[in-house]
Amino acid sequence: MDDLCASQSVGLIATVHPVAMDVFRRLGINYFCDGTARLDELCVALGLEPQDVLREIQTREGGLKTPLPRWDQRSLGELIDHILERFHSTLLRDLKVLELKALLLPRCHTVPGETAADLAFVLAELREESWYHLEKEEQQLFPWLRSGQGSTAGMMLHVMHLEHRTEGRLWMRIRVLTHHYRVPDGADDLTRSLWQGLEALEASHQEHMHLENNVLAPRAIQDG
Repeated sequence: MDDLCASQSVGLIATVHPVAMDVFRRLGINYFCDGTARLDELCVALGLEPQDVLREIQTREGGLKTPLPRWDQRSLGELIDHILERFHSTLLRDLKVLELKALLLPRCHTVPGETAADLAFVLAELREESWYHLEKEEQQLFPWLRSGQGSTAGMMLHVMHLEHRTEGRLWMRIRVLTHHYRVPDGADDLTRSLWQGLEALEASHQEHMHLENNVLAPRAIQDG
């Protein structure tokens, strides 16, 4: 843990110290799409003290009974398989379930009707964007990388980054609509389930984008 320093990029820190993902998520540090940014620079923008962030990462890492997986230490093929099995296989299904719950919100009278409608609309947009994005990765990018041609995949990887930013903006709209997943007073079980499901799925999606942006892309170029 002595290798941690505030001048490192947040993507590198999250890669070498995976427990940092939870810390960054709680503090609002965008490690998944802004992975090349230095921790100290992002902390200045957010009004955070970099050394406090590093200490929290060290404390959490020191309290682990077993280390979290380091996907930068696995083969490119293993990483792609993990992304497909852990994230691609469930993302669209989970988004559909949450979208259907959002469509039922007006019956619960715990959130304004326009908020419920906006939330369902954004989830539908995110599901459509994700479907298009996953199809390109599974049908084009991943087979290309598996063939050992990562050094020629620059444009495809650039498009991947851009689409991740689009998805990130949609998640930001969801956070605004849900007041950062703060469950409304007197909320019913459906609303609680929806808010909790959205928060959990966003956390999973952030890790998904991190692995592709900060681990897969550099590794593909290096190995290719």
